[in-house]
Amino acid sequence: MVLETLRAIPLYYSGPLFVALFVVGTFFLWYLHDPLYVISALVYGAFWGTLFLYIAHLINALIFFQMSAKMGAGFVDKKVSPKYHGIYAAMGRLSFGWLFLLRSVPVIPYRVQDMAFGLSGYSLRKYMLVAALASPLRLFWMQYSLVLFKDFLSLESGVSLKNFSTPETVLAFVTANWFGILSMVFLTIVYLVIAVVVFIRFRKDKSD
Repeated sequence: MVLETLRAIPLYYSGPLFVALFVVGTFFLWYLHDPLYVISALVYGAFWGTLFLYIAHLINALIFFQMSAKMGAGFVDKKVSPKYHGIYAAMGRLSFGWLFLLRSVPVIPYRVQDMAFGLSGYSLRKYMLVAALASPLRLFWMQYSLVLFKDFLSLESGVSLKNFSTPETVLAFVTANWFGILSMVFLTIVYLVIAVVVFIRFRKDKSD
């Protein structure tokens, strides 16, 4: 229903409507994040989809950074999955370069980053600057991947969102084109670098 509605509305209306839907919807229901990414790619394509998600994520970054900074750890504990509770304190000590890297690759969800840095006392102006500069890289990569995935499945209408989460089709897509292969290689390298750095820092902190 959402797909058909957005497709039926002119872009200059449906774009702001999608941004509002993303901001409000994901504020209350975090799991809407992934379906809305898919819907954005199917309705708007890689470029417009990236733009609308970019605007929505900047709004979310401002909201959750400020709410986390003002409401403290109790708010973060309620809004962030328990598996991330041990991360946000350490993230506030990251440098500009590491924050840029985290914003530009899909390693840690934006929501976790927004609240972690808000809680840490990080500069809002500095955080929003990095978010504005780095987010387009990650968002365009994800939207372009979803558009290629749609073409790979030859889906034009009546799309079932379940097709985008089936392991078999995802694996077939990744191994069937150069973009998917390069993306997996790049992400693997990034994950390994981050894991090594985290391990070294953990050993250093433990020895101190």
